[in-house]
Amino acid sequence: MAGPIAGDGAEPVNGFDILDKVASLPVSTWRYRWEAEDVRHIGPMSQDWKRVFGLGDEYEGIYCVDAKGISLVSIQALHRMITSLQDQVVSLQRRLDEELPNGPAKGQKAEVHAA
Repeated sequence: MAGPIAGDGAEPVNGFDILDKVASLPVSTWRYRWEAEDVRHIGPMSQDWKRVFGLGDEYEGIYCVDAKGISLVSIQALHRMITSLQDQVVSLQRRLDEELPNGPAKGQKAEVHAA
């Protein structure tokens, strides 16, 4: 990420660790002190952001670049999780088709019921 604007010292992050942190981050609705009572925003408090991620200034808000980075790495982690789960479903479907030859007709998927 080095370049004319970005600084040196770029380090990779573990998307799954970040995703766990995102899941633990309190998110609430709020308004700025100077706004009318009926105005609402949604998001984490900057103090919680600093505590959970160690990014930014505790009282100065959340930097857009950090919010975007956390969002992107979380999306990447979710994509890897979904891809892995899809691969597992395909593998299990193949095993089921092999073990139960009289099961669903070829090309049909067995119904999966959520608990």
